[in-house]
Amino acid sequence: MSGRPGPSGRSHTLVLGAALGFDFDTVALFLASLRASGYEGDIALLVHDLSESDRTRISRFRVELIAVAQPWPADHLLRRIPRVALRRMGLLPLGTRLARWLPLPASLRGRLDRWSALLVHPPGTSRYLHYLDFLSRLEHRYERIVLSDVKDVVFQRDPSLAPAPAPLNFYLESSRYSIGAERQNAAWIRQLYGEDALARISACPISCSGTTIGEHRAIFAYLELLVAEMNRVIGRVRDPGFDQGVHNWLIHTGRLPAAALVGNGLGAVLTMGIEDPLALAETEGGDILLPPHPIPSIVHQYNWHPRWEAVVRRRFIGLATGS
Repeated sequence: MSGRPGPSGRSHTLVLGAALGFDFDTVALFLASLRASGYEGDIALLVHDLSESDRTRISRFRVELIAVAQPWPADHLLRRIPRVALRRMGLLPLGTRLARWLPLPASLRGRLDRWSALLVHPPGTSRYLHYLDFLSRLEHRYERIVLSDVKDVVFQRDPSLAPAPAPLNFYLESSRYSIGAERQNAAWIRQLYGEDALARISACPISCSGTTIGEHRAIFAYLELLVAEMNRVIGRVRDPGFDQGVHNWLIHTGRLPAAALVGNGLGAVLTMGIEDPLALAETEGGDILLPPHPIPSIVHQYNWHPRWEAVVRRRFIGLATGS
């Protein structure tokens, strides 16, 4: 499998991310490292309110920009009042709830669900709704899609060539922690599903929702399931990062049985956030890895550790700025 264009002129691989509210400087290392890895496939980023200067600088990296409407600020009265009312009345997602009493057509129900979801989702979770919209409009079907965070990810190798053992691949965080042993992940499950649910999956490993690799059909099905579940439970939480709680609940309750769970640094992705920084190593060429595992294609959350952020910036900043 390659990121290079096929006979249709479209790539076999798509790297898809969200840069909602970001400027060029925030995405520069992501884009520069991706192209420097040898990746020649498609890149698409969700954006809103991007300046012409930033558009021009991003265009150097051959990126498709997907413009989405910028929502009112979270504290805007016309956003806050309906959000609170919908939550307190248990009317999220709106179309599905109303369908209990009204014979709503499926198309109208879907539009109301989407409207109410976008009203209450912060950018970090609304991205999944926009991903679904974008992929549903495509006539081209990719052999591989890489869903990736943007502001804290760099590429050390071409992601179109990275190992992907299953049609859908999730990547674990440090094996030092289980869901119940890591404060933030435990809080997401507790808020979303309660103490009994947390006890049920407390010993399970943490899968990071920031990077997922899979075949087009499998990624689309995963996004449909994730969005439906996020819309169902969003009235229970206030934390903008709750997508990871839903992601792990779906995995560890058997809703995604065909997915592969890949150990941290063992395959395509090294997620550094809660990893022991002293366990990491740097090669002479500037690659970061978790010995004895091989060099990963994707490094995530490098900015959690000043030493390793310096390594990343030293390697890629010149490529990002063109200096």
